[in-house]
Amino acid sequence: LWTAAIVVLISSLLGLTITTAVRRRLRLANLKNSLVGTVSHELRTPLASMRLLVETLLDADEFDPATTREYLQLIDKENVRLSRLIENFLTFSRMERGRHNFQFEDVAVEDVIHEAIDAMGERLAAPDCDFRLSIAKDVPELWADQDALITVVINLLDNAWKYSGDHVAANEAEDTKRTIHLQAKRGASNQVVISVTDNGVGLSRLACRR
Repeated sequence: LWTAAIVVLISSLLGLTITTAVRRRLRLANLKNSLVGTVSHELRTPLASMRLLVETLLDADEFDPATTREYLQLIDKENVRLSRLIENFLTFSRMERGRHNFQFEDVAVEDVIHEAIDAMGERLAAPDCDFRLSIAKDVPELWADQDALITVVINLLDNAWKYSGDHVAANEAEDTKRTIHLQAKRGASNQVVISVTDNGVGLSRLACRR
């Protein structure tokens, strides 16, 4: 009886372990599929914009110098955006494998924020976006990797822009203007708090866990 009980217990534990492993693999597979879809969507947007600008220039009978320069500047901005996206994905991959080396130095919070805002281009200055910036005067410098911090702030601003506005409207009468507030202030124990607030749909509990 004891032998049978031990066999049943071991079999149950093995079954539970296998089931847990299979479920974990399925969750990882779903996450990878979601990541591939997200990456494809993120890369498609700047590529589509550049293709449209190039086709518009090529369809013109004559090249107007002012228009050509304007379109080339837009293409350059989209190219910078695309390059930053690719570098972000490569950085995240290196971080996951523990192979990314951060370059720490004294960093001014104002420089990080303004670099992130510049990278967002005209989106924050668009008529349908109410963007507000608040930087406290007593914000101390940080000992950090400046490029990594800029990437973090860009991601927060980009998500705030993409998931606000039209996404927040519950009915046609509701104002769909994006409202984004970027704030930097001194926190407890001389810490720096950088926050991005928006009027978007927010994150579900499932998304937060992921």
